[in-house]
Amino acid sequence: MKILLIEDDAADARHIQEMLKAEPPGRFDVVTEPELRLGLAALGERTWDVLLLDLDLPDSQGLEALARAREAAADSLPVIVLTGVEDEALGAEAVRQGAQDYLAKRGLSAELLTRTLRYTVERQHAQMALLDAEERCREMAEGRRVSEEAQQRLATAIEQAAEAILITDVRGRIVYANPAFEKITGYSRQEAIGQNPRMLKSGRQDPVFYRRMWGSLIRGQAWHGRLVNKRKDGLLYEQDASITPVRDVTGQIINYVAVARDVSREALLEAELRQAQKMEAIGQLAGGLAHDFNNLLGIISGNAELLLLRRPGLGPEAVEGLNSVIRAAERGASLTRQLLIFSRKQTMQPQPVALNELVGNLLKMLKRTIPEDIRLECLYGEGLPLVQGDPGMLEQVLLNLVVNARDAMPRGGRLLIALDKASRDGESVRGNPEARAGEFVRLAVSDTGSGIAPEHLQRIFEPFFTTKEPGKGTGLGLAIVYGIVKQHQGWTEVYSRLGQGSTFKIYLPASLAAPGGVVPLAETRLRGGPETILLVEDDLSLRMITRRLLETFQYKVREATCASEALEVWRRHEREISLLLTDFVMPGGMSGRELGERLRGQRPGLKLVFMSGYSPEALGKDGEFSEGTRTYFLHKPCSPRTLLQTLRQCLDGD
Repeated sequence: MKILLIEDDAADARHIQEMLKAEPPGRFDVVTEPELRLGLAALGERTWDVLLLDLDLPDSQGLEALARAREAAADSLPVIVLTGVEDEALGAEAVRQGAQDYLAKRGLSAELLTRTLRYTVERQHAQMALLDAEERCREMAEGRRVSEEAQQRLATAIEQAAEAILITDVRGRIVYANPAFEKITGYSRQEAIGQNPRMLKSGRQDPVFYRRMWGSLIRGQAWHGRLVNKRKDGLLYEQDASITPVRDVTGQIINYVAVARDVSREALLEAELRQAQKMEAIGQLAGGLAHDFNNLLGIISGNAELLLLRRPGLGPEAVEGLNSVIRAAERGASLTRQLLIFSRKQTMQPQPVALNELVGNLLKMLKRTIPEDIRLECLYGEGLPLVQGDPGMLEQVLLNLVVNARDAMPRGGRLLIALDKASRDGESVRGNPEARAGEFVRLAVSDTGSGIAPEHLQRIFEPFFTTKEPGKGTGLGLAIVYGIVKQHQGWTEVYSRLGQGSTFKIYLPASLAAPGGVVPLAETRLRGGPETILLVEDDLSLRMITRRLLETFQYKVREATCASEALEVWRRHEREISLLLTDFVMPGGMSGRELGERLRGQRPGLKLVFMSGYSPEALGKDGEFSEGTRTYFLHKPCSPRTLLQTLRQCLDGD
């Protein structure tokens, strides 16, 4: 026991030391200091078990000495004060103020001293143990409180999380589902508890997908991926999910926790972006091919039609052969137009359209398109409003849908075209992000054919996607339908079951515009004239056939291969040239538009006719043409009749 004795009376200090020395050797280790300041300094030099403090010191007396000693000593160091016989009251007061005990120095025996020291230390140890126990209890209570608060925060966070959280046992039975799960899936917690998550299966993932997922989980690995699941009401939704095994202290898997976020909206936006990118890619392809391809078709059909104009010298077989060439060229030109329509690079010429009338006018041609074993029926709507659209494009929509239905019924069947009014509200369009509320005219084409497999329904509007045999389809028909309907601010809904047929419903916004139309070029006798035409075309073969056609109808032709050549021809023959017939896109850095503006700057009354394999819309703002300024645009390939009629109409105008 290490004892620090602060005592200024040397005799008393020696007496106390002698009493403690009488005990077994090594039991007490006593260090004596004669002043309080020296004793307080010694407190910090080593660890002590007891402080024996005289209350009558040279540098401090009474309770002040006790206060200073307790302030300097650690709380665990017991203090026994030493007093005179006549100072018992002072000793008792010292105990009340923190001393462990007091001893009167006069008459102090070794037995009383050692017993008091042992008792004091044991009691101090007991008090410290009690304090430690109390502290541990407080710490444990605080730990439980913190743990309970953390658990409560965790439970609240899980309950209020926007992600669906599902916990299952090792057999896959659901033991917990949070409110977000209820909101996303439509199943209540009571309905889900005890069930297997396979209740959400949509059939979009094959068995291999689930085997791989469970293989990872059984091995103790977390799984991350995207799932297409089915709500309680049957609607499908996409979710990004993470499933993690939960282990106990021994490392055994006891639960699985799944955290899933509904990404249906994001998936839809991604799909729309991919579709837009595909359409942009097709548009670039179509724009790049259209010019050269249409030039080739113009050469083919132009030569064939020019030969037919000299028909008296041809036999029946030659005439039929030339007609076949022309029809093939027309089909090629139609394919180019379909590419441009799909990519939205085809000019749209909207006007009020009566769909009853449009379908009725097209019906005769449609009947020639389908075989006799398919019964074609048409139901017209009463009091249908007009729609604002391009008649040619809308005819293309109907034709493509009819051809698609025909191909789905190789053994015959029933094909129904129906028109009616449709009002859609916010609730009825909730499941279709492309739909919107309002008044619409609905065009439905239904067949009793083979139907469309569920796995193909999501892809039928993709360009070049087809389930037909090689050579039986381009994969552009429905993609073109999609593109045209989108251009008309409408949308398409598809319903199909294998073996029972398909129905395509086209919704077009109703218009309040008055009926109107575009007056076509008059079907008159082809006429030429004595005027001089400046022909600018970089393709040699197309330039030659165009020149032969014009000269056949008595026009005088000055030709050039590019804008710079045309300017030189203009410089030499300006006075005689009445009309500029030029390709829009030419080599050399100057377009047909720029050439026309430059020549018109020199002669404001010059007539202009532009030709291009691109549509005016694809050529940008400069592609706006008007008859009022005697400026015309011809889309390549155009027939000789159309070219001659347009030239005559332009030249005869004011």
